[in-house]
Amino acid sequence: MAYRYFILFVLVALLIGNNAKAQDVKKEIDISAQCNVFYYHLLIPQELVRCGAGLPPVEIDVRDVKMITFEHTTGTINFCPWSDSCKDGTADGSDGMTMIINQKGMAGIADFKKMAFLTGVFVNDGYVPEELNWIDFTDHENYLQWGPDLQYPFYIGDGLTNKGVTQQILVPKDAEKLYLGFADCVGSPENYADDKGNIHTTIVLHKSLSKRPPVGTIKN
Repeated sequence: MAYRYFILFVLVALLIGNNAKAQDVKKEIDISAQCNVFYYHLLIPQELVRCGAGLPPVEIDVRDVKMITFEHTTGTINFCPWSDSCKDGTADGSDGMTMIINQKGMAGIADFKKMAFLTGVFVNDGYVPEELNWIDFTDHENYLQWGPDLQYPFYIGDGLTNKGVTQQILVPKDAEKLYLGFADCVGSPENYADDKGNIHTTIVLHKSLSKRPPVGTIKN
């Protein structure tokens, strides 16, 4: 009888341990407008970047994480505060254009209708892509679910679709870190020195995919 109770105790302990391990983790973070997602992968030395390479991106450890989402995103960003034509934008970005070419070991990103939007990229310091093709997010910002490749930047915005649905971002295999920041300029990432503003958000690190719905398609 005692042996049976012991086996039952072990099984319950394992179940509790697995459930605790799989719990979601929430982190509140602040991201400066000067955080450059390409900072560690620039084609030229940081000190030679025209008008400033900005600050290093915010780094999030995503080992053992299956999916990320964002909630309670606030704040404003302005890439050209010196110009009356530019207005403060949200994490979703403002009217303009983004077109960053491939950098050292990292793909470029484009959006021909938006600039100054919150951007992310999953990285593994030991991974060297055999081929890079920059990705265009124009009119594709309202995806329900995105599965980016390693070293490929992607649009985050405020983490919600235009219908207010939480967007789900799947963490690629072998990802170690998530960089969070912005992609400034056309061509090479530059001009971060005069970027103003800050984004505050809560990132949710999902340790399992149990809450994951069927794979969606890009929704606009």
